[in-house]
Amino acid sequence: MRRVSGAKGVSGFIGGRGKASLGFISLLAACFLLLIAPHAQAQERPPAIPLVTHDPYFSVWSMDDKLTDGPTRHWTGAPQPLTGLIRVDGKSYRYMGDSPEETPALTQTSVAVAATHTIYQFTGAGIALTVTFFSLVIMIASIPRSSVRSLPTR
Repeated sequence: MRRVSGAKGVSGFIGGRGKASLGFISLLAACFLLLIAPHAQAQERPPAIPLVTHDPYFSVWSMDDKLTDGPTRHWTGAPQPLTGLIRVDGKSYRYMGDSPEETPALTQTSVAVAATHTIYQFTGAGIALTVTFFSLVIMIASIPRSSVRSLPTR
């Protein structure tokens, strides 16, 4: 190390300090990542999940933790209820919407949101149900499309 002097208002030591500063900065960065990592993983789903996206005036979203917890809504929050029912061995089950209340809801096991589709998975009544909402915009015709497909398995 050598002493720096001669410049007005500047004095200190130079040499060997760069490694210590780099270590301290690395330690601060590691602490910061440890503090924000739990918060980044805490949100398991977006605040609203797209189901039918046509344009800003017509779109249907799920704003609940489960697709059967409440009505589907417009992005403004106004209810636009859709109901999804499936009949298994003569008995009806709900996989979308909160009504009819007397119809039991299947258990939602997962939801995955991608750029062009949303996939929900359900189980119950001896079946596994996958519901996929597609929102594809065909560039040539500019016609958005949405569909629901279910694949029961035993």
